[in-house]
Amino acid sequence: MHLLLIRHGETEHNAERLGKALAETRGLRFTHIFASTLQRARLTADSVQKHQARSLANDDSGSLHKVPQVVQSGLIIEHDFGSFELTTKWSALADGDPDTPGFRPRETADAMKRRADRFIEDCLLPLVVSEGKSQAEEAVVAVLSHGMFLKQLWKSIWLRFRPGSVSFAPTDGSIPPPSSSSLGEIGRWSNTAYLECTIRRPRPSPGALVAKGERDFVLAINRSDHLHDLKRDGVGNSPYDVKQQSIKAFFSQQTQDL
Repeated sequence: MHLLLIRHGETEHNAERLGKALAETRGLRFTHIFASTLQRARLTADSVQKHQARSLANDDSGSLHKVPQVVQSGLIIEHDFGSFELTTKWSALADGDPDTPGFRPRETADAMKRRADRFIEDCLLPLVVSEGKSQAEEAVVAVLSHGMFLKQLWKSIWLRFRPGSVSFAPTDGSIPPPSSSSLGEIGRWSNTAYLECTIRRPRPSPGALVAKGERDFVLAINRSDHLHDLKRDGVGNSPYDVKQQSIKAFFSQQTQDL
């Protein structure tokens, strides 16, 4: 399996740059695309899918690759901060009383780990096992999610391998080295950055989560070179953002609030 764990784009333009780079510059042909149900991840996944479709439409080599559907999953949404969502540190301290009506506690680390494990079991592991049982083409998988959850998802994947079976094998000199002594502890995901790895399963092992001799080669960590030459040309040249309101709608809302 060739796996990319991708953080969503902050803007539509970032997502477009990512989609174009993966399809055209990298020439990746995804067989599966999974996305969080939250808007930014979903829109970024749509961009990845769109650029793959364009690339395949222009491919006259007779390739049999198909454009996969984007599979949305609530298992890979961001860490739920509950009632603390979008609050400052000080307002959270002031308003964090569990006895307040409507208060929702933040998601625990164990709960987020359970989501990550279930996603691995339900969505990723079957693809790895299928590769080991047949001569089917390699699964090339994109997972579009969020920074904190991706950190947990990668750690959960890493923990399934035997000690020493995960190694850093960069294929491009521009890829930064691990920022931690442990490959299982990745510090952060930047805007549209991704962790890229390959999982090799040399022989099937029924009933086991990891086959004998299975290895994971990490090719990139927090890779975002597709944004390196990005120029900020001012708001007027920015692409349309679905979250933006018109001036008329903004002032209409202000009037209603008075």
